[in-house]
Amino acid sequence: MTDKIWNQTKQIMIEIFHQPQIEINETTTANDIVGWDSMTHMILVARIEKHFNIEFNFEEASAMENVGQMIKLINLKVSK
Repeated sequence: MTDKIWNQTKQIMIEIFHQPQIEINETTTANDIVGWDSMTHMILVARIEKHFNIEFNFEEASAMENVGQMIKLINLKVSK
């Protein structure tokens, strides 16, 4: 994963979850972050799509089990 995409995604997550000191790594899941529920997940996905000018289909958006999978999918879509 590229550092640029990782850093930009982390910044988006900090803004959405309003947690400047948030600890995020590849295995971070919604259960690890206070406030990461189904609604904020969709907000996060929409913000990432807009920022990187990509689109996730429903299956992709709902299949992201952790941040590492999200970053991997962003990398795939950005490189197309």
